[in-house]
Amino acid sequence: MAKWHDRILWLREQAALAYVHDPETGDAQVRRPAQFSLPQQGQSLSAAFQALPQLQKSYPYLPGNLMASSWPHLPPQTIRRMDDFLNDHGYQVLDFFDYGGRTMVFRVRHAPTGKQLVLRVEGDHPHRQPRPVHSTVLQAVLSNQATLDDFSRIKMEVLPEIIPLTKLPARGHTKGNKRLSKIFHDAVLDLSWGTNRTYPKNWFDFDAEPQNTGMMPDGRVVTLDPEIMIGAKAIERRQRFSRNYRDLPRDFLPLLYGVSP
Repeated sequence: MAKWHDRILWLREQAALAYVHDPETGDAQVRRPAQFSLPQQGQSLSAAFQALPQLQKSYPYLPGNLMASSWPHLPPQTIRRMDDFLNDHGYQVLDFFDYGGRTMVFRVRHAPTGKQLVLRVEGDHPHRQPRPVHSTVLQAVLSNQATLDDFSRIKMEVLPEIIPLTKLPARGHTKGNKRLSKIFHDAVLDLSWGTNRTYPKNWFDFDAEPQNTGMMPDGRVVTLDPEIMIGAKAIERRQRFSRNYRDLPRDFLPLLYGVSP
């Protein structure tokens, strides 16, 4: 019990370090290093993809990303449609942000409001699941989920920028210290897998890993990149998961994940 209480306090402390709040709008943004600056001029998504070869020295494994390898083979009309989709909703791409195995992430600005968010572009794959509506799942501000066939099955989502658990400020204090590294690893692993406790009993997120789970500005934990399956297979996996998972008290679910126990 004390362990989970301490982790709640720890998350609140990490949130205060990780985010900066705009006193005028009340919005929170991930805190940047002092020397960091975003481009003032936005660009189209196609221009951002065309510039990716310039990043290969910094990101040597980028060519192995599913979306990066899919881009050269997309029909020209799909690329135009992707550019138009963002432009019609007032979004400009600022720069490349991050990538995973299937997804590329760019920072974007909503020109009418000036808000900075992130654009997630995911290559087509057979394991994709729709992003469900749930308080523990980060919700998209804009998505082409309903019209994927018009985009050669490339999924585009504009989302708030949320710091992944693997990049919390505390991680910087664990380098070179095996004991602290293990404490940090165990904490973020427990928190990421704990998201499965918040879902209906016939849901299971097969990809609830620390890199796919993040912390909101108020310290709550949310899933950034869910692969939630629903049905008999999910129930079976959830039962197996429950037997092996180091359980957490249900009373802590509202504080950790913002859901009812």
